[in-house]
Amino acid sequence: MSKEVKGRIVKYLNDTRFVVLATVNNDQSPVLRSLASFAANGYTIYFSTHKNSKKVDQIQENPKNKKYEMTRS
Repeated sequence: MSKEVKGRIVKYLNDTRFVVLATVNNDQSPVLRSLASFAANGYTIYFSTHKNSKKVDQIQENPKNKKYEMTRS
C-alpha cells in the first residue's frame, strides 16, 4: 500500500464522525454497528463499551481476530 493511500486512510479516520464495527455471531452471521464515540490513533481505533456487551463476547470468541487488546474493568 502506498504512503499516499495510508495517509488518506489515517486522515479519514481522524476526520470522520462514525466508524463501523463488524463482528460475527456464533452462527457466523455478520453484525454491523455504527460507533460514534471512538478515537483513532493511526490505524488503531479505540472505543469503550460495557464489559458484558455482545460485541465484547463476539470479538473475544472469533478466532479470526488478528489483533485486539481489551481491558475489562
